[in-house]
Amino acid sequence: LKNTMRQALVEYFSHQELWDIIAGEHVTLFLSLLVRYQKNDFTVAPQTKKNGKKIGAILAVIQEHYKTLTLADLAKQFHYSPQYISTLIKEHTGKTFVSLQRDLRLDYARHILLSSNSSISFIASDAGYESEEHFIRIFKSQFGCSPLKYRQNSKK
Repeated sequence: LKNTMRQALVEYFSHQELWDIIAGEHVTLFLSLLVRYQKNDFTVAPQTKKNGKKIGAILAVIQEHYKTLTLADLAKQFHYSPQYISTLIKEHTGKTFVSLQRDLRLDYARHILLSSNSSISFIASDAGYESEEHFIRIFKSQFGCSPLKYRQNSKK
């Protein structure tokens, strides 16, 4: 997974011929592998000629800007309505934009939580949450315990 994302980033920053298509395909591969290894079941719809080209780019933008991105901004960037882009994301990932963004934020927060001594407040803010209380509530609903308890349990 790390190598696939690294290759996507190399393509993204290289701006060589067809960089956007190749980077998008790497992101698609990354997300496909993530689905394979993901413990929570969700389905991925097959690509069609109609939507297959842009979904990789859409998912790449979500992956890159999940901390601050809104559905309206994403739709505007790709010249779609928020409803259409939301449907497209749901068809391809089995998740809504909000749940996909939440999962990315929580994965990032969990990584920072386990690899640093940063405060919960800092981690919440760094992961894109405006409120520490909201972050703790979402984290607890996802992982069954508070971020602090999660950190303590991981060090045992």
